[in-house]
Amino acid sequence: MIRKEHLLAVRVWSLPATASSIFVGSALAFNSLPHFSIIDLILTLAGALSVQCLGNLINTYYDFKNGVDERDTSDDRTLFDYGITLAELKKMIHYVSILSALSGLLLVLSMPTTQLALSMFGRFSLGCGLAYFYTADPFALKYIALGDATIITAFGPLIVESTVFIHSVKQTGVFDEESSVTSAIFSIPVVMLIEGILHINNTRDIDTDRKAGVTTVANVIGWKGSLYLHSALLLTSFLSVVTLTLLYTEGMRGYFLLLPILTLPIAKGILTDFYRKKFPNLCERMGQYSLLFATLFSIGIILSGTSVRNPTQ
Repeated sequence: MIRKEHLLAVRVWSLPATASSIFVGSALAFNSLPHFSIIDLILTLAGALSVQCLGNLINTYYDFKNGVDERDTSDDRTLFDYGITLAELKKMIHYVSILSALSGLLLVLSMPTTQLALSMFGRFSLGCGLAYFYTADPFALKYIALGDATIITAFGPLIVESTVFIHSVKQTGVFDEESSVTSAIFSIPVVMLIEGILHINNTRDIDTDRKAGVTTVANVIGWKGSLYLHSALLLTSFLSVVTLTLLYTEGMRGYFLLLPILTLPIAKGILTDFYRKKFPNLCERMGQYSLLFATLFSIGIILSGTSVRNPTQ
């Protein structure tokens, strides 16, 4: 039976990150294809969300195993306050692994040809690999300052491009290079904010990570550099929306793509609290903000008529 503690353990507050990227990919697919499949959207959400939950649980396990998370300093309270034992955590990893595998299998089997099934298998396997080896041996990407690159790759081009891929090939049987590249480009505004969630976490944990022997971008560049980086992530998110509007839309209708700019006051508030080191709940707020931004961006994509095949010349 699923308890509240289990939901806290998989960090439900972080799941908007995956949903944000899928919404953007779905909006592009909606405009690019004659029909939009709700079933494919559900399959995509199930697959991606289950992999993220798995990654979160594995992260908790290895951070505890490697002494990164300790009772007095860890923000992840799964093994300290939720009544979940290490044995129960391992069981959760086992069950969520099965759920992820089944979700991936459904996506692979839904492909119209063997070649496309293999392509889907490759995408899903890459996502699972990034989620697992984010903290798991032998790569432990998070511990060698590659966590940020992992998050940007997984939650940016991989999820958005894969979402468009799933919808496209099941209707047309093809997915060309232009569609793939455009999908990846449109992931930039949202993935900058998703990376911001991790960066807030790593900036808050600069001292504890350093003591545990963990190397992150944040503890390499220090507090001042981390403040500049977070500012740059937010700025890049907005500037990329403006750039995409100029490059991929035409006429007055294209200005709908600028809807995320309405969230500027929220971004300013988050940056102000980052500057003041008000880190409690800031990761959660950043996650909620990324979902709001992505929702407006997705609505803007649909209303502007933007598709993966219509950049202005």
